[in-house]
Amino acid sequence: MSRRLLDLIARLPYRSGFGVLLDSYQRWGLQRLTRLLPSRRIRRLTDLLPPLTAPTNWRQTYPARGTTRGRVGLFTGCVGRITDRPALDAGIRLLNRLGLEVAVPPDQVCCGALHLHNGAPGQAQAMAETNRRAFAAAGVEQVIYLASGCGAQLLDYQALGGKLRPGAVDINRYLNEHPGLLDLELAPLTQRVLVHTPCTQRHAIRQPDQAIPLLRHIPGIDLQPLPDKGCCGAAGSYLLSQPAMAEQLRAETLDAVASGDAAILATSNTGCALHLAAGLRRQGSAVEVLHPVQLFERQLKG
Repeated sequence: MSRRLLDLIARLPYRSGFGVLLDSYQRWGLQRLTRLLPSRRIRRLTDLLPPLTAPTNWRQTYPARGTTRGRVGLFTGCVGRITDRPALDAGIRLLNRLGLEVAVPPDQVCCGALHLHNGAPGQAQAMAETNRRAFAAAGVEQVIYLASGCGAQLLDYQALGGKLRPGAVDINRYLNEHPGLLDLELAPLTQRVLVHTPCTQRHAIRQPDQAIPLLRHIPGIDLQPLPDKGCCGAAGSYLLSQPAMAEQLRAETLDAVASGDAAILATSNTGCALHLAAGLRRQGSAVEVLHPVQLFERQLKG
């Protein structure tokens, strides 16, 4: 992937007003016009975008509800700042509900994974150092991430000059280990939910997927792991640089989704969610793709 496109993906989401620009881009029908452009990568990139709404600006701190029992930092990611905003907002509300103050450092940047995987280790190292400073200055006890792809990179910052301090943890795991989780009251859900475990969770982070035990707290849920068909085809920037193979791999995963007869597909990685949701939209499927925390918070009473 070209350095120019890398920088576009990694840096633009942090620019003021970029989310509003994307919202207008979809609202005015300009997204359809990009399909006439000669660049296949740009067309594929825009086709990945889910329906967006103009986001509000991030606040630096989201106060806890009730007694404050801790302060954590939220890593938003670059693409996730736009496409995962509903899941990130749900995560903030849920953490606040558990008595946690959530800091969103304004000077955090992309985790650097896209650059590291595309032959730009110097830029990845600079991004890692920026994030180390941002979260150290925020005075948080833990850095929480939602996307497993970002998490794999954050957990490997030692290879880029030093660990992220405090450490990073997957939000699903953090919630499962929080003592206040059992005190939350959840509305029943009588739908089948398939859980997709991203490759980064399986092979890079090498920790059990905590999405399934988290979602099991929802009463009445029909929860099924999606059969492992290997990589879904997203693989960071692979879905843009190797479109034919990415679509072939996605087709195998979508076949498994179709045979699962589910209403919801839950996955904890931004790239996987975008890639699979785009494929489902192309098929005219009604299956909804959500982050596990987004689904969990949706069922939260009160």
